[in-house]
Amino acid sequence: MRHRQLYSLYTVQKKGGKKIYYYRTYDDNGKRTSGKSTFQTSKDAARQYVDNLLSRGLLISGPEITFENYAKDWWVWDKCKYVNNIIATGGSISRDYADIARGYLTKYILPQFGKMKLSSIKARHIENWRIELREKHNLSIGTINNIYSILRKMLNEAERLDYITSNPIHKIKPFKKPKIQKGLLTPEEVRKVFDESYWNNRIHYAVNLLSASTGLRLGEALALQCGHVHESYIDVIYSLSRKYGLKETKTRSVRFVPMPSRVAEYLLEFKNKNIQGFVFSETGGKTPIYYRSVTDGLYKVLNEIGISENERKERNISFHSWRHFFNSLLRGKGIADTKIQKLTGHKTQAMVDHYTRFQIEDFEDVLKIQEEVFKRENG
Repeated sequence: MRHRQLYSLYTVQKKGGKKIYYYRTYDDNGKRTSGKSTFQTSKDAARQYVDNLLSRGLLISGPEITFENYAKDWWVWDKCKYVNNIIATGGSISRDYADIARGYLTKYILPQFGKMKLSSIKARHIENWRIELREKHNLSIGTINNIYSILRKMLNEAERLDYITSNPIHKIKPFKKPKIQKGLLTPEEVRKVFDESYWNNRIHYAVNLLSASTGLRLGEALALQCGHVHESYIDVIYSLSRKYGLKETKTRSVRFVPMPSRVAEYLLEFKNKNIQGFVFSETGGKTPIYYRSVTDGLYKVLNEIGISENERKERNISFHSWRHFFNSLLRGKGIADTKIQKLTGHKTQAMVDHYTRFQIEDFEDVLKIQEEVFKRENG
């Protein structure tokens, strides 16, 4: 009795007359599966290529894997091999990002591609799906590009692991996203915002003042602990995840940031009150203040000084605007970009920077600007 071979080889003629060997396997019913390229031009080399796949257990002779099966543990923390490999090789990926990616996968990607074989997903399928995301789900270009990026990572890994011979998404560019500048308040509006009489919560006021005068992200400000506060500067070591608590900063770097005396008064007051734990806390340092209350406090004050919710949205003003305000303030005063990057953490620093001794004297020019802009009589 003649036994069927595990695979068969055939050639495909490419442009220019070049012939490439492809291979097919067979499913459980004896039906040939879709062909896959060996990238080889000689039969011996092609057979060696396929035999190598076979020896590594990568030659699937049964039914081809579906996207749904492939995606089973994707983005699930502690289960996703892709995430585990990134972390094990020194890369960075946050648990928050993995959760968001899993949500996109479940809601938008699996309903479209789940039942399809990996090798059957073509560029035209992805393009049509992206149009549907915009027209049927009314998603923004930014959100669609984020979902597209999740699928791209997954198909890149499928290609790397030889589940597919090429990634069809390489033929598709992400949508061009219109550049929206983060809104900035005018100097007069900033002075009004930091008039203490508009605020009914000292912690909300202090968090906003700290970010405006140092460029801290909201998560970095809320993660600040009493031991990180000094007489004239702070240590920015952690960020705060709304779901998982303390984590590394966005750039995985530690930085030291000077603060003006007006800000120091508040932080040292809270430090002495809480002794240890979180600086911005209503539970004696045990837990940080809720992030939403800080942003709501800011938006309430903006409304009181004449910036309505509609205007705020039109001007794209948010808590993160303080970071842009600080960056623009220093650049406008002639501070070198390299020094601004050290303060704002826009670029990842080498690990040796984590242990570099902070010299407050090196930032006297920044302190002078901070004191000038945020002195109390300007409030």
